[in-house]
Amino acid sequence: MLSFLKLRGLQLGRILSEVGFIRILLLLVFCLHVLALIPKFFFYTPWLAGATVILAINALHHSRKDRPFLERYFVPYARHIMLVEYQLLALPATALLIYANQLWCTLIFVTVLSAMPYFNLSIKKIRGSVKRIYFLPSTAFEWKAGLRSNYISIPLLLLLGVFFGKLIFMPLLVIFLLTIILASFNNYCEASLMVEAFNRSPINFLNRKLLTQLIFMLILFLPINLSFMLFHAPYWYVLLAVNVIGLMIQALSICLKYAMYIPGEALKRNNLLLGLAIACFFIVFLAPVPLVLLVIYYRKAVNNLKPYCYAGNK
Repeated sequence: MLSFLKLRGLQLGRILSEVGFIRILLLLVFCLHVLALIPKFFFYTPWLAGATVILAINALHHSRKDRPFLERYFVPYARHIMLVEYQLLALPATALLIYANQLWCTLIFVTVLSAMPYFNLSIKKIRGSVKRIYFLPSTAFEWKAGLRSNYISIPLLLLLGVFFGKLIFMPLLVIFLLTIILASFNNYCEASLMVEAFNRSPINFLNRKLLTQLIFMLILFLPINLSFMLFHAPYWYVLLAVNVIGLMIQALSICLKYAMYIPGEALKRNNLLLGLAIACFFIVFLAPVPLVLLVIYYRKAVNNLKPYCYAGNK
């Protein structure tokens, strides 16, 4: 156990050194801003708050890459270690639920969280049923892979957004959470052959990627938008603003991917830049920053793609 804690300490130190002082400072400012709103969220909508935390940790559980390592070198304690990690991550949420006097909600929350590392709901069988996604073109491989990885969280969020549309904040929150998930689809770089196969100039290649993914995003948001408009039509401008922010974050995730493009590499550090961009929308005077970043990284992406596109199309 001590060796495991030492390993986690080294990982944390490496991540902090990669992030840098300025980004950590900006992240702390954002976290302090959000922390002021979180208690109200748990007091007024405890069940929704608990479900949101469960969905977030479930997404983490199914996307973490160190599970084979833990299961190989920390047998038979691997799942116990994951249980402790998840409970520690959720400790602030558990404390807020107890403070809000939501005892039944707390009990269910802790029980579901405790079962998560040991819960194997025929994952392979479920994944097998969504292994082939015929309604998406082969060029949208990021979305095919992303939908397979999030085959539980995305449908659940869509159901929440549609059936709880009467609560004005619910569709907006669901669009925000979906934006974060959809942006993560662009964390992995395809092989260079998959870029070359398009036989397009860097600008045409990037524009096609942007157009395709943004159209799919709007289609995914459509039932949620309709549910919101059904009950809250006078606030259409709020919905429009949230949709525009979602599209901008998705476009930025694509530009970041190809600005940092290295064939076959995982670009996990892009999540931090996207997180900072999202944080800017919560601080009024920083709201234009994501648009500036989008322009900068679009240009960098075009330049970075030049070696992978045919010379005749540049």
